Amino acid sequence: MIHSKLSTTHGRGVPLLRALPAAALLPALIACGGGYDYPDTRKDDFSEELHGVQVEDPYRWLEDDQAPEVLE
Repeated sequence: MIHSKLSTTHGRGVPLLRALPAAALLPALIACGGGYDYPDTRKDDFSEELHGVQVEDPYRWLEDDQAPEVLE
């Protein structure tokens, strides 16, 4: 009876028993998240209005993933 309840899907098509190991590792993954040394990069003074809201986007230039400066 317990197995049938635990193995049911919860609206996303992933059985609960299959998702439990990933959920158990989540705290360890979060704790290890600070180990990256990101390269220094420039910030541009760029903003645009989206649906009436002004949005700052200093890293917009990084969206061109084929630009030589981005590849560098």
